[in-house]
Amino acid sequence: HPLNSYTAVDKNYLYCDKKSERTQIQFIFGVGAAIGKFVFPFLNDLIGRRKSIIISFLSLFAFLLMHTIAIYENNYLGMLIGQFCAGLCGSGMLSSIFIYVCDFCSK
Repeated sequence: HPLNSYTAVDKNYLYCDKKSERTQIQFIFGVGAAIGKFVFPFLNDLIGRRKSIIISFLSLFAFLLMHTIAIYENNYLGMLIGQFCAGLCGSGMLSSIFIYVCDFCSK
């Protein structure tokens, strides 16, 4: 068995004829990233910059884990959830570092 026969793409036959399902998977990653762009700045103000940057670094590992889960998940819903969480966690690092740099440069 090739390695790609264990992925959700192969199990759910998400090839050329299922364009809407593939578009949903890409779209849900963007939705997770957009929500993360609102959550992490709020977290910066709530718990402080240093703690939120530590959480952002941890979310980077969660991002990698969620992408791995999304790739090897055997059902479509699990793949959507993995992509959403990957987008949510991936956007946290960028927004937290951007806010920290802006605070540092403004002083």
